[in-house]
Amino acid sequence: MESIQTVFQKYAVFEGRARRSEYWWFVLGYGIVNGVLSGFANAFNGSAMGTIVAILSAIVGLGVLVPSIAVTTRRDRDRKSGS
Repeated sequence: MESIQTVFQKYAVFEGRARRSEYWWFVLGYGIVNGVLSGFANAFNGSAMGTIVAILSAIVGLGVLVPSIAVTTRRDRDRKSGS
């Protein structure tokens, strides 16, 4: 949980480095949230609830876009240095 919080605390920080755990816990957390939302959207496909869940999924995706790019940039910089 601390690793995911760190990603959101450094929302748009592209400088520095990200630990391996910080990156992978963020990826895992987003993957789980995205999977659950996609499952609900498919379960309620064609109904108003399905549309609401699909919109919520898009909002979450847009909400994590910048932190995702930032943590990936920081992790890539760390990976290139040999860590």
